[in-house]
Amino acid sequence: MGVELLCGLAFGGVLLYCGGKYWGKNSSGNHFPLWAGLLFLAAFALRLWLAYYTQGYQSDIDTFKAWGRILNEVGFQRIYQQDIYLDYPPGYLYVLSLLDRLRLLMGLPEVSETYTLLLKLPAILSDLLCGWVLLRLAHPRLGAPGALFIAGAYLFCPAVLVNSAQWGQVDSFCTAILLGSVLLLYREKYPLSGALYGLSVICKPQMLIFAPLYLFFALKRKNWAGRGLGAA
Repeated sequence: MGVELLCGLAFGGVLLYCGGKYWGKNSSGNHFPLWAGLLFLAAFALRLWLAYYTQGYQSDIDTFKAWGRILNEVGFQRIYQQDIYLDYPPGYLYVLSLLDRLRLLMGLPEVSETYTLLLKLPAILSDLLCGWVLLRLAHPRLGAPGALFIAGAYLFCPAVLVNSAQWGQVDSFCTAILLGSVLLLYREKYPLSGALYGLSVICKPQMLIFAPLYLFFALKRKNWAGRGLGAA
């Protein structure tokens, strides 16, 4: 895994360097979509490589697979009554149920590398979504080179890569939902922002640590009606 990770980081660094060097000579930025596309393609390819050829955090991967299978056997009404280890709220269980159904539809064994890759795919796609949001937010403020650097720094961050593509953790999935909620909060779309934040919490309760952000925002804006709708 270390060699592939280093190669991916090196490729991302070269890509960012070449992009910045190009814009130093040509400030028009007409090739921004090309460089952005190459950056995201490299990030996606590296994640697929890591996800397929590394098993990940075996205990959690096997647990996710078991939850999806048992859930489709007994249903949501009985899943928490089973004598199994289940410390997740129901939000992400819907995703695991869908992935297990796709596995059955594709005829994949539960122990196959392809199913492990499929299990990691929501987090991988969430990584790319978060990187795209960073790219869009940074572009009008920092220009093309700065936007590529910000997106690349996130997409090729070793912690982000290992967490989603190798270990198969769901933090990126919840973070993508939270990011959408924060953007809606900034635009004062309180009910939609609150709904997305609630969705992130029922996917993983650790997202509750971001609750003070919403409280401070409401106190600063003093929009009590909007805060009430968002909380509801």
